[in-house]
Amino acid sequence: MQPAGPRVLAKPFPKDETTVTGFIVPESYREDSNKLTVVSVGPGSRKNPMRFKPNDVVFRIKDAGQVVLVEGETMFIIFQDDLIATEN
Repeated sequence: MQPAGPRVLAKPFPKDETTVTGFIVPESYREDSNKLTVVSVGPGSRKNPMRFKPNDVVFRIKDAGQVVLVEGETMFIIFQDDLIATEN
């Protein structure tokens, strides 16, 4: 699946199962990770060329993007402007 325009398709990292101090977080309290791996990218546009590439690790604005199921796996389609940082 390839997104249209300046959007990326990204897969979230697994939800944290424990806190930093080692406490187990119940499933109902686990939040979606804002850390994602880019799966595919759209072509961008003349005014907004694509800045990301597949396999980039990025961080999104909380609650940004549209949730989609791709082959039974939860992913996000997000405007590249809603991605706020990359991990090197």
